[in-house]
Amino acid sequence: MPKAIMTKFLPETLHKPARVKAWDMDGNSVTLSCLNLGDDTSRAITAFCRKMNLKGRLIGGCTTRNGMAFIWVHKYSARIEISATGEMSRY
Repeated sequence: MPKAIMTKFLPETLHKPARVKAWDMDGNSVTLSCLNLGDDTSRAITAFCRKMNLKGRLIGGCTTRNGMAFIWVHKYSARIEISATGEMSRY
């Protein structure tokens, strides 16, 4: 079953450094200290997938209002593509 994984940049506070958080809608999360936002988003997604023992593909990386969103699909999921005309092909 596909899983949505969200990321968000958390700015530094008086007591904590800047961080990147990755989480899913089931309440699972990983938070890492931030060194470089682009690379740290990838590190947070990777750490989250390892923590949850997710093996498969990440699709997306689209920008949201608060960060980025990715879709994880199981490595045995069917691949579906939607063309510009709206036609679906499955393989």
